[in-house]
Amino acid sequence: MHAALVRFKALPRRAHLAVVLVALLMVASPALAALGGSSRPSDTLAEDGFTGVAGRPVVPAARATLVAFDPSDLSDDFAYMAAVPFSTFWVEDEGVAVSSPLLFYQEPMAAPTEEETALDAGVGVHYFMDDYAVACGGGLASIVTVGLDGLKASELKELWSAQELVQVPDLGAVQTAARIAELGWEWSDRAVVAVIDPAVAPTAGRVEGNLSGTLASLPVMTGEATGSIEPSFHTANSHPFDVPKGYAYVSVRLA
Repeated sequence: MHAALVRFKALPRRAHLAVVLVALLMVASPALAALGGSSRPSDTLAEDGFTGVAGRPVVPAARATLVAFDPSDLSDDFAYMAAVPFSTFWVEDEGVAVSSPLLFYQEPMAAPTEEETALDAGVGVHYFMDDYAVACGGGLASIVTVGLDGLKASELKELWSAQELVQVPDLGAVQTAARIAELGWEWSDRAVVAVIDPAVAPTAGRVEGNLSGTLASLPVMTGEATGSIEPSFHTANSHPFDVPKGYAYVSVRLA
């Protein structure tokens, strides 16, 4: 996937991938075209990347893949799985992982209550993408959308200052996975094909019961932390604090 590695001079033009895992139909095309998801020279990303949670070096790419969330269907889940190796893969020759965000996308709630705000996935996606675009130097090289309509996809391209927009329509589980593979891969030594049933019926089970109990009467505690919240791939911005025993609800407000 050499097109995704242009920014990082230390990586070869055509990286050899030891194992390529694709959830759906990676063997649809033996010679797959690469996607232009490279970081730009102006991006403030170091060539050696950073150490990921697995203890391995990770090189971030200035690209994001957004899959339209559909709570009533499994097509989005299959598309997400197919896009996992498209978004994060291991470069054996250089001993690094190349990674970019892969997110379910949904609109923020129109009028959420205070309790619902903390669970508004749409707001969380926008916050994350805003920070990622800043960390990539103010914009992305490309955004890939799966199942989003053209108007919304174009809006997100402008919002996060992406140079390129690649749209994958909802073509059904198999064809969507094949399209993602064709976009993201030039070649692969290995492939995994999963047998699926896109028409899986929803579960009809129902569980009912009662729950009772009491909460300890404790005074409200407050605290403050100051510092930078500027997103960065290389500088940790954390403000640790302890929650005393007996407390179960924490509300945080950033200003």
